[in-house]
Amino acid sequence: LDGRSSFELLPLPRTKAMVNHVGERLVTVQDIVGQEVLLENISCYFTFEIDQMSECEFMAELFQKYKVRFLLDLNNLY
Repeated sequence: LDGRSSFELLPLPRTKAMVNHVGERLVTVQDIVGQEVLLENISCYFTFEIDQMSECEFMAELFQKYKVRFLLDLNNLY
């Protein structure tokens, strides 16, 4: 952003549009590599004003709509 890099994983806004964005790209990657890819939840230190759902709801929506599977990092969830 503005020519600066972050060496941290940055959260995504938790919106229905982002569910589709992530889900569609994950399906594409899995088709290319020919195997299932797991997503890991990251530590999230802030939320966005445009968030439409909690982290759990976001992950559940990805699973229900795209069958995304997760590597759940309990430390990051906490």
